[in-house]
Amino acid sequence: MKYRLPTQEDIDEEERTENFKELLIKLLSNRETQTKDNKKIVELNNLLLEQKSYRDNLMKSFAGFTSGVIPKEFLEVVSKTEANINDIEQNLAELQTQINIKKTTINIYSENDIIDLYKTEDGRLKINQFFVANDITFKFNFDKTTRTLFAKIFQNGFEIDRIAKQFSLHNPLKEFGINNLNEYFN
Repeated sequence: MKYRLPTQEDIDEEERTENFKELLIKLLSNRETQTKDNKKIVELNNLLLEQKSYRDNLMKSFAGFTSGVIPKEFLEVVSKTEANINDIEQNLAELQTQINIKKTTINIYSENDIIDLYKTEDGRLKINQFFVANDITFKFNFDKTTRTLFAKIFQNGFEIDRIAKQFSLHNPLKEFGINNLNEYFN
């Protein structure tokens, strides 16, 4: 048995593989988007409560006009406040709809979780729905002479990563625990 020290190329390959795994897990966990959406919902709810409170105070002031003459400016402020409330409620409803559409969540803690999902039709559907809902796309090129797969990963139209991976001629997915890809489609 011969031992050798890893070359710089081996170290770089290991680092690229780990970075890709981390990126894929980050994309699939979708925590960042959920946090942004939750923050926006809280902001809109606070703004809605503020506007409703302002409207309630305006209505109390309205009771003070006992002479029957209501200033035009007061009516404009009430009307504008009511329009603001309607706009905020509409924005809140639209955001909630978007969140519900994106709600395809997948609990991913390692690449093995992805492989396990891939083994079933339902799991493959969940992965696909997740990518579509979060606007994640992949572009691949394969160089037959070097047996290298080049991949670009895009989210919301922006390239977020690119990788190149060489595969052996026989059992190219063996390192991922997949001997025969056809097993998962039957």
